[in-house]
Amino acid sequence: MPPPYRVQFCVPPGYQYLIAEIYLHDRHVAELNTESGYLQVDIFTPPADGSARFRLDELLPALQAAECELRLRSVFFA
Repeated sequence: MPPPYRVQFCVPPGYQYLIAEIYLHDRHVAELNTESGYLQVDIFTPPADGSARFRLDELLPALQAAECELRLRSVFFA
């Protein structure tokens, strides 16, 4: 069974470094970026109710996979 998450990488307009977009069940829930000079996570809340609740056993592996791959791909960590 595939994991419930996927990670996509991009450099959005206005950003200097690569970011990792994290999707859980095809919902964009978080991003990892280094634009502040350190590795940070931005967690998004759904607009409908303003709450962000995720299963830890789904979100944590997604964050760890995104961090690992971002460290390998980004020149920020070179």
